[in-house]
Amino acid sequence: MARRVPTWENEFWSYISNSDGLTCPVFTSCQYRLNGYTCICDYREHSDTNLELLNNDDLDISTSTLNARQLDQCFIRGRIFQLGAKIAEKYRNSISYHYDPVTDQVLINNCRNITVEVRHVPLKKIFGAVWQIQGCWVIQLNSNSTSARQRFTLYHEIFHILAHNFATPAFKKPFSRKGMFNEILADHFAAISLMPKDLLTAKWKETQDLNKMVDFFSVPTPIIYQALQILNLI
Repeated sequence: MARRVPTWENEFWSYISNSDGLTCPVFTSCQYRLNGYTCICDYREHSDTNLELLNNDDLDISTSTLNARQLDQCFIRGRIFQLGAKIAEKYRNSISYHYDPVTDQVLINNCRNITVEVRHVPLKKIFGAVWQIQGCWVIQLNSNSTSARQRFTLYHEIFHILAHNFATPAFKKPFSRKGMFNEILADHFAAISLMPKDLLTAKWKETQDLNKMVDFFSVPTPIIYQALQILNLI
């Protein structure tokens, strides 16, 4: 029997299928934006800069311009990001485990009917890549990256696999903006999967220390920092 997909999940994948990957697929109809709030697509230059900074593991947070405050409510209230968060929470919570942070295998093992192979190989300019070979999805992770970056990249690529199984997404092409918004969604999925809001909030109140947060969640510093900004914790 085919797995029944909830209505809200079908809504999300429908948006992905009908999007060019350049802008938010609900840009013209999002009630959050129509009510006058800031939309990430209205600040393309800002979002592009933030993506570059999020991909810089050597970023000096104390002097960086990484800033999610202008767009924090878009990530929380924007329809596409709300649905993306529900997708991440669904896959994170659909398998029983009793410890945090979530392990790499939790999501991979729970991708029902999807065969995923992970390979750690030295790559020159990218953190990871994904493709399908004879019905098997292969994820390449840059073995030269930190373990935290490889972990985040793994979940980022898992989003692309799920998108290809439930939708027809536009992928980011080299030297092109096509698929750029889907890269933002993949980062969002990875962040929610690895750092659920309640746990992130509780851990920050406990530690108030960015380095301890990085150690606990095993996620790159810029990713943790932006997540804390979005929740107005720092």
